[in-house]
Amino acid sequence: YSFCTLLAPFLHKHTKMTEVQQETVEVTVEAKPTPTEGYLEIDVTNDSIWNYVKVIESPTPLWTGFWWPFAQIGKLFNYDVNVLYETTQNITYYSKKYNKYIDVAKGGEYDGATYAIDIDSFAWVFHDKLCNTGKFSNPETPCTNWEASDVLYEILDAEGRYVRKHTWFWATYSYRSIVN
Repeated sequence: YSFCTLLAPFLHKHTKMTEVQQETVEVTVEAKPTPTEGYLEIDVTNDSIWNYVKVIESPTPLWTGFWWPFAQIGKLFNYDVNVLYETTQNITYYSKKYNKYIDVAKGGEYDGATYAIDIDSFAWVFHDKLCNTGKFSNPETPCTNWEASDVLYEILDAEGRYVRKHTWFWATYSYRSIVN
């Protein structure tokens, strides 16, 4: 016998017993939407962003004003601060958390990891797309700054970037909160 079984007759006299009520709760699970036709669904865990973008030179300096000193530091480390990336094909990412797709069209221009070293990650291109348009692609619904940073977090987590997912989430959320 367990200790509780032995004590049960004594405890019963000093405790108030109540009926157990069971409640049935209906849970509706939305089906995964279909990806947009003509867009390749990306598996962020097994692919590279460099397979889907090409480097193009920015026609104007990107780091000016307040950011100019940081650009000079970047140049010391051979970091080209005036680089843009152009997507070479239509790609889409499915966010499991939001049950929505983010489409990035071929020919779109993105600045990479804004004010950070560009890494092999899909996070920056899909985050930039959400911030630039303010909406998910499929189904087309509004996207908040928090949700955009949360999708970035989701992608970085799937890629195994366990520290960067936290730092970039707060950096992108804070930056967009100030800029917008």
